Amino acid sequence: MRRLSLYIGTYYVHFLLTVFLGVWTWSVWDPASPINWFLENKMVLLFIPIIYFLLIRYIRFSKLSLSFITLFLCFTSLVLIIIMDQYRLVLG
Repeated sequence: MRRLSLYIGTYYVHFLLTVFLGVWTWSVWDPASPINWFLENKMVLLFIPIIYFLLIRYIRFSKLSLSFITLFLCFTSLVLIIIMDQYRLVLG
């Protein structure tokens, strides 16, 4: 089994993780409803460690696959920001 250090694009994986964590941290900044934010992000909180574990142990993802996974996760976080802002506008 290949370790992550031998995995293709180790720096690329860490770069994508850093990009996602930046977007995700931005989404946690002053949410309209912290409870709703947590409930909508609990799947993301579970998904990232599972993907990272699979990268280390079993599956070899291509750089394109990793890019699309990161894009999807960033997109869902950004949509959550937009929804929370609309929620804040409705409740005043």
